[in-house]
Amino acid sequence: MLWFAQIYLGLGVRIFLIAAFVAMGVLIEFLQGMTGYRYFEYADMLADASGVMIGFGLAYTRMGCVLTLLENKWKTLNV
Repeated sequence: MLWFAQIYLGLGVRIFLIAAFVAMGVLIEFLQGMTGYRYFEYADMLADASGVMIGFGLAYTRMGCVLTLLENKWKTLNV
């Protein structure tokens, strides 16, 4: 989430990404439950959703511009 929140700055897009990533985590859990060797767990869904929300929150801190800082550093190294 943090990666994509740095690419897509609009709040509407970020909310869509939150929904998409949480849905992906839920879908993965259901798919894992269908296999014979993986387990379906609600706690994993909660952990996935928590990670998405943490990434969303970090996007509004100094971590939210890490990609820009790395890109600028890369440009100065490749002059």
